[in-house]
Amino acid sequence: MQVICRLFLRFDFPWAQLVELDISHFNADLTNIFDMLSRCVCLVKLSLSFFKASSLSQLVGNFPQSGSHHSVTLPYLKHLELSEVLNHIFRPFVVPALTELVMRCDFLPADDIVTMIRRSKCYILELRHRPGNYLHTTTHDLLEAIPHIKEFICAPALIRDEDLRNIGRGFLLPQVEVLHCAVTSPIPYLEMIEAQMALAHRGAEEQGGKLTHAEVQVQENFEEFDKVVERLRQINAENGTFFTLTKVG
Repeated sequence: MQVICRLFLRFDFPWAQLVELDISHFNADLTNIFDMLSRCVCLVKLSLSFFKASSLSQLVGNFPQSGSHHSVTLPYLKHLELSEVLNHIFRPFVVPALTELVMRCDFLPADDIVTMIRRSKCYILELRHRPGNYLHTTTHDLLEAIPHIKEFICAPALIRDEDLRNIGRGFLLPQVEVLHCAVTSPIPYLEMIEAQMALAHRGAEEQGGKLTHAEVQVQENFEEFDKVVERLRQINAENGTFFTLTKVG
């Protein structure tokens, strides 16, 4: 159901009956929006899309400040999708049932997402961030906060070499099956893939080895790029997997 801003202050509207809500292209006081959302206690799917970039400064100006009483507890929400993510937009949300988080924007507020996940004690199974026009480093805390993730699709997210090694060993993202990200160089990515394959062949699924699909980008031109691509082709042919490495920029 799409809701227009004129409904936001209507207390007689049956907000508690809504299970799906799409608030698109709005330009309103965020305090009113969060007050309305706090009454939508049965929501399963929520999409928020801001009107235009020029309105964001006004929205931020009206955003509940730290220590505010504003809290949005949505006990049944499984899917949360946001466009034009604002600083601290996740601050009010308590979403214990959340499994899917989708962001259509450049900015990935990793620290705020981690805070929301830990506060809500939710198990994120799918994290998507798109389109994303620039690379940013994914924090170790974010990767650590989503141990149940099956699909990590954040093409502009740059994963550090050490975190790649831990993904390969199953110490981070042990349940991940699909991975889209960026890396600093090809070799740590290849080592991660080979470590995942070794886990899979040993049948150590509780520790990782579930990765079957990875689309990874690298910005710089590395001497070993072609060799890594060829090795990935061999792994794909032997295991029926889909692992790729492409240059961007």
